Amino acid sequence: MHFMLVLYAGDYHNAWHRIHSGKQPTWHGHPFMVERFGKLSQHHKVTILTCKSQKPYEDTLPDGCRVIEVGLAEPFKQHRELVARVASEDVTHLMIRAPIPGLIRWATRQQNLRTIAALAQSYSNKTLKGRLKNWRYARLFNHPKVEWVFNHNINSSYSLQSIGVNPAKIVPWDWPQTWLDRKPKVFPEQSGSEPWTIFFVGSVIPNKGVGDGIDAVARLRHAGINIQFKIAGKGDIAGFQQQAETLGISDAVIFLGMIGNNEVIDYMTAADLVLISSRHNYPEGFPYTINQALLSRTPIIASDHPMFKGILQHRESAMIFPAGDGGAIAHCIQEVIASPSLYESLSRNSQSAWEFLQVPVRWGDVIDRWLGDTPGDRQWLAAHSLQSGRYADRVARLNN
Repeated sequence: MHFMLVLYAGDYHNAWHRIHSGKQPTWHGHPFMVERFGKLSQHHKVTILTCKSQKPYEDTLPDGCRVIEVGLAEPFKQHRELVARVASEDVTHLMIRAPIPGLIRWATRQQNLRTIAALAQSYSNKTLKGRLKNWRYARLFNHPKVEWVFNHNINSSYSLQSIGVNPAKIVPWDWPQTWLDRKPKVFPEQSGSEPWTIFFVGSVIPNKGVGDGIDAVARLRHAGINIQFKIAGKGDIAGFQQQAETLGISDAVIFLGMIGNNEVIDYMTAADLVLISSRHNYPEGFPYTINQALLSRTPIIASDHPMFKGILQHRESAMIFPAGDGGAIAHCIQEVIASPSLYESLSRNSQSAWEFLQVPVRWGDVIDRWLGDTPGDRQWLAAHSLQSGRYADRVARLNN
C-alpha cells in the first residue's frame, strides 16, 4: 500500500523536526498527523505532498515518511502540474486535504486508486458564482470513486450537504482533545492603570476580522476605556500596524507574531476576552480557536460567521456580533466588562458549550477506519455520517 496525503500548503518537514526536537508545534494538528503517519509508515509507504511552496523539495524523514513539496505558486490554476506529480507516484490510497477540482477529477478516473476527501472548510451558496462552483464540487464529491467526504465538525459538514453532497458520504471529524477542567473565571477588578486585554490568534488578514478588532479598540479607547489588543499570528502585520497608527492607538495594539500552539490557551487564560472575528467571506471549517477559548474559560467575543451558528449562543457561551462591524465588537466588549454577572456566566457556560460541540470521529478514526475497510469499518463510518441522524440536535440548533 502506498498512502499519499495531499496538503494545500504548510511545511510538514519543518513541523516534524520541530516536534521531534522538543519545540512547540505552530499548528494544533501537526502532532496528531506526525504521530499517526509515523505509525503508518512502519508498515506501509507514506507520502506527504504539499502543493504550494516556494520551490520543489523532496526528502525522507527518519520515521520513513516521504515529504514532497511540489513548488506551485497557484495550485488551483496549476492543477495539471500537480496531477502529473501525483500520477508519477505509485499511489494506491489518496487522501485529499486540498480540494483542487483538477486533482479530484483525475482521481475519479483512476481504476486502482482509492480516494477520500478530508476537508476543513465551509461552502456557501450566497452568490451565483459560488453556486456554480459548489455544484461542480458536489458532482465531484458525489462521484462513486470518492468513497467518503470528511469535514471538520458539524457546521462545515452540513454546508457540504447544503450544496448537494450526499449526506450518506459526509462524516464530521475533529482533532483529539480533552477538557482541561479549569475553574470558571471571576470578573477581573481592573485598577485605573491596568488595561482590559483582548486576545486574537490566527491569520492576520482582513477576512479574519483583524482590522475590525483594531477599529473596536480605537472606539473603546476614544470612549475612555483602557484596553489592549494582543494579536498572535502571521500575515499583513505592517498593514494593520499602519491602521493602528492612523487611528492613534499603536500603543494599544501588540503584535506577538507566531506563537507555539501549546502557548495559545495560556495567552487566552491570561487575557480578559478572546476575539474570534472571522468575516463571512472567510471559508472557516471549524476554527480550533473556539475549542481553545472554551478550554481557557475566557469569555468569547465572536462574529456571526455561519460556521459558528449553533455552536456559540449569544449571551450564553459568547457575545455574538455582526461580522465586519467594529462598532458592534466594541458594544459587545463594553457590555461584558460592565457586567460581572454576564462575564462570569459566559465563563461558567464554557464547559457545556465545549461538550456540545464534540464529535465522536477523531483524526485517527478517519485514517484507520478508511484504510481498514472491513465491513465493520464501513458500517461504523456510515453510522457516523450526516445521514445517520446522530447529529440531529446540532443540526436543529443550526437551523434555528
